[in-house]
Amino acid sequence: MSEYTPKLRDKLYTLSNQGEYEPIVSCLLEHPSSNARYGAAGVLSESPSFLQHASAETTSLLIDAVLNEPDDKVRARVLDVLLDIEGEAVLDNIVTRLELNPDLAPPDTSFPFVLDTWSSKPHAELRHLAVVGFGRLDTASSREKLLMRIDEETDIDVLRRAIEEGGEVGDIHFVSPIQQYLRADAFSSNQYIASKINRVQAAAAEALVKIGTDGAYEALVSATRSNDPHLKHAAIDQIAKFGSNETLDRVIDELDSPESEEVRKTAATGILTTFVSSDFEQSHEVREQAIEAISEDVSVDVSGDFAAVMEDSNNTAEKRNAAWLLGQIDDESEVAAETLASTVVDSDDDLLAIIAAATLSNHDPELVSECIAAIRDAVDDDSKAKELVSFVESDVANDVQELD
Repeated sequence: MSEYTPKLRDKLYTLSNQGEYEPIVSCLLEHPSSNARYGAAGVLSESPSFLQHASAETTSLLIDAVLNEPDDKVRARVLDVLLDIEGEAVLDNIVTRLELNPDLAPPDTSFPFVLDTWSSKPHAELRHLAVVGFGRLDTASSREKLLMRIDEETDIDVLRRAIEEGGEVGDIHFVSPIQQYLRADAFSSNQYIASKINRVQAAAAEALVKIGTDGAYEALVSATRSNDPHLKHAAIDQIAKFGSNETLDRVIDELDSPESEEVRKTAATGILTTFVSSDFEQSHEVREQAIEAISEDVSVDVSGDFAAVMEDSNNTAEKRNAAWLLGQIDDESEVAAETLASTVVDSDDDLLAIIAAATLSNHDPELVSECIAAIRDAVDDDSKAKELVSFVESDVANDVQELD
């Protein structure tokens, strides 16, 4: 059977409904008709069970199909299936295979020159693969091609990955093309959904930080003043990674935001990121600057925002710095005291628990006593938490005695 007949199509769908995917994969790999191979890939793409449970062996066969397939339309469809199975990691996998063995390039092509061919194809999946390869090559020619994709790309997923690769390359020439995507008017609201626009803007902000030039910094400063909450969040989150005194001032400006709890929490995270990103010699100065600025320039109680970072962040350094900072900016916050107390008991990070206990012991004695009473029964005897709770209780008792 040399064509993709209705009979063959119905047979492939029947096999898919029965969970028999091996014959469909074989059709994709071996059928002489490109239409049949394309149809087989389409059937696989429409099967949630296959996409969720495809084996590593099957995935490897599909990657072989991408590299051996002579028809770009089929190659793109197979790539679409692979992206659903493995995400963008499969693109890196394919590029790595080609780097290690250029002879695996598709028929009548060669690596890395095949990337140029893919980058001009109408199939977004192939352009997606091309930009990953351009970022990996990092030659004068590949940088030029990557810049072209950032300027001209119409598929938003390919555009985002091209921007990410531009950040990894770190060339100053990428600043201007990337920074345009911080603006909302760079996108057509009818063409792209908001969540994907937000991902591109976040990628642009992160790429500018990686490039790290003065121009990249200024672009992010402008973005922190945006009325777009998603862009403001991305810019504040990323600009803090510059780790400078000037950065800290800009982030603290956003911390003084009575109308937006979300902006304050982002700014609080940014301040902690600035601590972590600062050079060792500069770190003390940045911390002192932050404490002074929060005390003098921030008109709202932000202890709850730093407490939220302690609870929600997955970054150990941020959590530790938040615990320390809470002891420097407020000693009467009920939310802060409760968060510190729960951290003493529940944290898996011994150093974080120690910092939280030391900070808690400097809070208002009456408030600390209430927090300790609430958690005392949850503490196991002979545990590190029990030792820390006893330390806090002793400190609080001494403070009360001194007051008397």
